[in-house]
Amino acid sequence: MLFLRFVLLAVLLVTATFSANAQDAKLALLAAPPALKQQAVVEGDILVLGDLFENLDDAKAKKPIAYAPKPGARATLDANWLYAVAQQQGISWRPNSLYDRVVVERAGQSVPREAIENALLSALAPYGVAADSAVELANRSIILNIPVDARPVVAVRSLSYDERSRRFSATVEVPANSPHALQTKVSGRVVSQIEIPVLIRSVQKNEPIGLEDLKMVPVSNDMVRADTLTDPQQIVGKAPRRFLKSGQTVSLQDIQRPVMVPKNSSVTMVLRAGSMMLTAQGKANEDGGQGDVINVTNTKSKSVVEAVVIGQGMVTVRPQGARQIN
Repeated sequence: MLFLRFVLLAVLLVTATFSANAQDAKLALLAAPPALKQQAVVEGDILVLGDLFENLDDAKAKKPIAYAPKPGARATLDANWLYAVAQQQGISWRPNSLYDRVVVERAGQSVPREAIENALLSALAPYGVAADSAVELANRSIILNIPVDARPVVAVRSLSYDERSRRFSATVEVPANSPHALQTKVSGRVVSQIEIPVLIRSVQKNEPIGLEDLKMVPVSNDMVRADTLTDPQQIVGKAPRRFLKSGQTVSLQDIQRPVMVPKNSSVTMVLRAGSMMLTAQGKANEDGGQGDVINVTNTKSKSVVEAVVIGQGMVTVRPQGARQIN
């Protein structure tokens, strides 16, 4: 009986000790001191204490303290500013060194430049600007950042346009009609456009170009060189004289008919006379594509004649039309 009482007392002591330790751990967790965050990413206009400090109660964590940076921007809050805020808000925190800081970054979305240009083009329509024209901004690297939850709708304010020079200046606003809209001044000019074919893949020298290798791209009319080919049919079936990169325009000097008879290669010379056909071996003295007239040396007689390329490694010599060179 005495032994059972002893065992029961020991169990009660262990249980009490465990409960006390668990309670102490819980209290210690709840009493964790405020700690500084190293970085904060916010989406709204207002910065709250919970963006900067950890281990705050809900009410204090939601307390606003400053305006957040502009969308897409960041700000660095140094130790002195943070300590002043902590004292003012009754937070038991002090910096460990002058190097303590928080980097606050405001999330944002960039308004596509095309949206700005399209809005300007629409606003220029009453001035007689054609819908197939294009707007060329003076600042092509313009970036407008707005809140992540805002609609990137662009409005044009205070537009002026000179029809003679085709230049304009305006103020663009985004998001349109928002009380917190971002406004910025832009300028540029209106340009006429033309669609030209460009390569959608790289093409090796003497590799035939097909229609599927091209796409039409709108560009400013004044950006097109005089020798640039604008009709795909001028390119299809031709081959580059040199390697051409993807995205490149094509000029008349860039292409030729595919070489079917390379210079110094052996060719079969075909001579037709009525129903009779004779063949001989020769050597091409120059490159030739389908239908080209080239000089060919007869391997046996060593005479040079003019011949028409009719196929891969084949030329035809006409008895009346062919002229012997030597």
